[in-house]
Amino acid sequence: MIGTGASAIQFIPEIAKEAAELHVYQRTPAWVLPRKNVKIPESIRAAFTRMPILAKAVRAAIYWSAESLSMGLNGHLNLMRPLESIAKWNIAQGIDDPVLRGKLTPSYRIGCKRILGSSDYYPALNRPTTTVITEGISEITE
Repeated sequence: MIGTGASAIQFIPEIAKEAAELHVYQRTPAWVLPRKNVKIPESIRAAFTRMPILAKAVRAAIYWSAESLSMGLNGHLNLMRPLESIAKWNIAQGIDDPVLRGKLTPSYRIGCKRILGSSDYYPALNRPTTTVITEGISEITE
């Protein structure tokens, strides 16, 4: 696999399950936040149906928390530190080898490039059958 962008973080975990050997060529690591697809319990869905204002309030809270990132992306860099900490925690949770963790930790501030979401990307890279290659990638991708 050449690249570690948005498509790659979706594809790599799936192919890693089947591949006898997987080589991932990475030029620049991405910031990857954990992503959980949470099933909304029936009781909460029923509450949303009975009280539409509750559903609207929850949706507004989700919207405004995401929208508040724009302040961090537009000059207030310290507002991005909590996200960066979560992303570093995600790397630490998914990758055992400290050398590989270093290769997968971006050297730029979160938000300079697209922020990605996955909870199975790092575990896929942590498999003994997966190798992440970072040296000499510029020559391959230019």
